[in-house]
Amino acid sequence: MARKHAFFIVVLLAAAALAGFVALARTADLAQPAAATATPTLSQSALEARLRDLDRFEAKLRKQLAAKPAARAALPATVITRAAAPAPAAAYDDDEHEDEDEDEEHEDDDD
Repeated sequence: MARKHAFFIVVLLAAAALAGFVALARTADLAQPAAATATPTLSQSALEARLRDLDRFEAKLRKQLAAKPAARAALPATVITRAAAPAPAAAYDDDEHEDEDEDEEHEDDDD
């Protein structure tokens, strides 16, 4: 292997190792405990208001689920008709008359 090729491979391996190290560092940073990050706080009254809204919405959904759906109009029966298949093509060999034209040409040459 030429020396310049070996150098190029070493540079690529070093870049890959550096990228792997950066990815490892970011992953380790994500593993910090949740207490270290700022978490939004919610007051008790806001929490109770949100729970009331969710309870009302749940009751509304249950009411809609219990209601019978509106009757649908009867759909007409669908009739599917197929077109008739096309007639098969005639199966005959037209090659038997090809030699007649060649025979006529050769007869003209004899004259």
